[in-house]
Formats: sequence, structure tokens, C-alpha cells
Amino acid sequence: MDTLQQEQEELVNDLDNFFNIQFDGQACDQLRQCALWAKIGAIVNLVLCVILLFLWLFTSSGLSSDNAVVRALLNVMGIGGGVTASVFLYRFSIRARQGLRNLDALPINQGFASLRQYFKTNAIIVITGTSLLLLVIVFAAIFGEMAGVS
Repeated sequence: MDTLQQEQEELVNDLDNFFNIQFDGQACDQLRQCALWAKIGAIVNLVLCVILLFLWLFTSSGLSSDNAVVRALLNVMGIGGGVTASVFLYRFSIRARQGLRNLDALPINQGFASLRQYFKTNAIIVITGTSLLLLVIVFAAIFGEMAGVS
């Protein structure tokens, strides 16, 4: 029984050492500033997404357009991606500030995980948008050539 308890205590100590990250004063200040601006950016982006959602839903030009389905799909992707990215950025801000306030590395690590998800989400949005734009250009070129041949 004593060996099992010792092994568990060693495991806890190893985890404490693993999460025992130290920041100097300048790094703490930089991380605080990053967390502050991440929070501001996330809130502004979320407000912008809500405004875009209302503009899209309550303007008649978006519904009467010939390519309303494409416009709706792009709006949903843009607004959904923006909200998702804002959530990850806001989580980073809250967790990083909490970890710095309590001098606890676990919330800081969770915050960095959210920041990683934020960048991953943005990369997926950019790749998807670029791919769709390239497809539109290719189809426009193909159908433009076909219309010119007739």
C-alpha cells in the first residue's frame, strides 16, 4: 500500500513540475497585454458578426438577388467562422488572465490551447474561402469561354 501511495505522490510531483512554468515580469506583462487585446478583439469581432447577421437578415437586397443561395452560404460561413474564432480568442483571454492572476500554469496552458484552435479556425476559413474563390474564377473562365464560342 505504501509503494502505491509513493508512486501516486511521485506522479503528482512530476505533473507539478511539468506544469511549473515560470514567467519573468516582462513575459507576464506581455501575456497580460496579449490577453487584454485578445479580449477586445474577440468582443469587437462578435459585435461585428451580430451586426452583419442583422444586415444580412433584414435587408431585402440579400433575398432578391439571383445568387441568393451562394450569398447565404458565404454569409453563414463568414459569420459562423467569425463567431467561432471569437469564442476561441475570448477563451484564451480569460484563461491566460486567470492563470496569471493565480500564478497557475494549467489555465495558461488551456488558454494557449484555445489560441491554437483560434489560429486553426482562421486557417481553415482562409483556405476554404480561397478555394471557393479559385473555383469561382475557374468556372467563370470556363463558362465565359463557352459563351464566347457560341
